[in-house]
Amino acid sequence: MPRRMRDPRYRAEQWKHRYAEHVEPLNQLVDELGESDPDARPPYIAPMYRGVHARVLAILRDPGPKAGGVAGSGFLSIENDDQTAERQMQFFAEAGLDPAEVVPWNAYPWYINAAPTKDQLRRGIEPLRRVVDLMTDLRVVLLAGKDAQAAWRLFTEVHGATVMARRIRAVETYHPSRQALQHPDPAERARREDHIRAALRRVAAHAGTSPRPAPSADVAVERVPARTHVPLAVLVVDVAARPATFATAGERPWRAAVAAAVGSRDVPAGSRFAVELEFRLPAPATRNDGWDLDNLIKPTLDALGGVLGWRRWQGMPQADDECVDRIVASKRTAGAGEIPGARIRIVPLSGPNEGADRSKG
Repeated sequence: MPRRMRDPRYRAEQWKHRYAEHVEPLNQLVDELGESDPDARPPYIAPMYRGVHARVLAILRDPGPKAGGVAGSGFLSIENDDQTAERQMQFFAEAGLDPAEVVPWNAYPWYINAAPTKDQLRRGIEPLRRVVDLMTDLRVVLLAGKDAQAAWRLFTEVHGATVMARRIRAVETYHPSRQALQHPDPAERARREDHIRAALRRVAAHAGTSPRPAPSADVAVERVPARTHVPLAVLVVDVAARPATFATAGERPWRAAVAAAVGSRDVPAGSRFAVELEFRLPAPATRNDGWDLDNLIKPTLDALGGVLGWRRWQGMPQADDECVDRIVASKRTAGAGEIPGARIRIVPLSGPNEGADRSKG
């Protein structure tokens, strides 16, 4: 259970197996990072996790005192003796998510027990890249809290092509700590907890760890009426990330977020589609802030190759959107409590026998 790390015998057993085959590559990385900063040595990945074979990577802020430091267990583990781990275990159980499938990591992996600076988040990019590369079965990244989400945006600016190529989804939610969930309004506290529950259900569904995944907000399926004679389903996806316009610094991470949310689906050659886009934009910080709708559409369409097929060329991955016959788009400022992003609806217009023949790139 979540407090087993306070049992000296259990902790000793975990320590004994910290170089077991499934976690050895990750913990060798931890050793290497510890050499660069011995005073802030990162905790090991507990061997209770599936390690490099796990399907989910959970990124939080930095190691807490129950994991790192002189009083910590020496492990990143949901079984540490702290309330955050206990709360997370409960959330996992409610979502039907196997804790062993969710390897923990931190935006800043070294022990500081404080909010990392942007420079520290940038320092964490290369260790995170190595973790992602080692986890060959990785399907979903859970981003718990603002620091983890900021770190992932920085990561995808550099490694967005890898995220897109491997179809890695990213799911954002609140950090499970009491501090992050605390709010004077009980309704807001309940909303934050419900947000975590919904996010974890999405993670379980995307990772295939839940035998009966609950309906999710970012992958919903609507059946097309029989009269259309289309053997495909309408795909509805909600992307929780900051939208970006074409040819801006944020374009690469936005495209990566869209591609991860859409995933990859088997679509018969010759299918034709309509795409509906509803963008939720951050409130302008200055008078110069603004988003042109046409420039929002292009990078979003370019990231839909998991459904539309990928264009055959040598540049940045780009959807083969010749099969899109209709686009409906709108934009608005995100409301209170809403996460900026976009709702994407992909509607089949014709099956392979009704449209021009084409092969997926």
